[in-house]
Amino acid sequence: MTDLATRQGRSAAAARPSSRDLLLNSVSQLFAERNALTVTLGEIAAHAGVNAALVKYYFGGKSGLFLALLERDLQPQLDALKLLLTLDIPHDRKMRIHLEGMVRTYFRLPYLNRLTGHVLREQEQDEAEHHQRYVEPMIDAYRVMIAGGVRAGVFKPMDPLLFYISTVGMCDHFVSARQLLAPEVGPDGFDEAFAARYADHVVQIVLRGILT
Repeated sequence: MTDLATRQGRSAAAARPSSRDLLLNSVSQLFAERNALTVTLGEIAAHAGVNAALVKYYFGGKSGLFLALLERDLQPQLDALKLLLTLDIPHDRKMRIHLEGMVRTYFRLPYLNRLTGHVLREQEQDEAEHHQRYVEPMIDAYRVMIAGGVRAGVFKPMDPLLFYISTVGMCDHFVSARQLLAPEVGPDGFDEAFAARYADHVVQIVLRGILT
């Protein structure tokens, strides 16, 4: 019984998020709830239930915390996009999967685009590195995806950079303009069902524009 209780205690301790994860989760939730990046270290620490000094301990400060959140949230999306490019499926299906996934990601992480821009502005000494790490992979993926569709006779030729600006813009405005659209959508209108409707809308617009 003692060994079992010890193992259960260790499992429970392992299941509890670390203070570092609590801080990341808290700033993510505050960004999403406020639909803005305006949050203080005191608010983040209070929300996480930890000492504000841990922000400096784990991240070196507020800008380091924001960068760590961006890496945590954006890298899995870039990895998923890279994997999608390797799938042997029709090009229009591949594009549909990507666009639907983008809308779901922005619905879940409505601050993502603004956080990316904030990190790029705040860490000017690493601007080229951050651009190469967070922006170029998506543009390169679009270059590959569009070129493959063109070779297959499925897609029209299209500038990958303009395609990136258009698709990211459609997804970002959907969440960043939530307060402006509230009178039309309703206070509880921005739910998963509405996000699914919008995802289908984005897919229809993009595919109609790019398909031959």
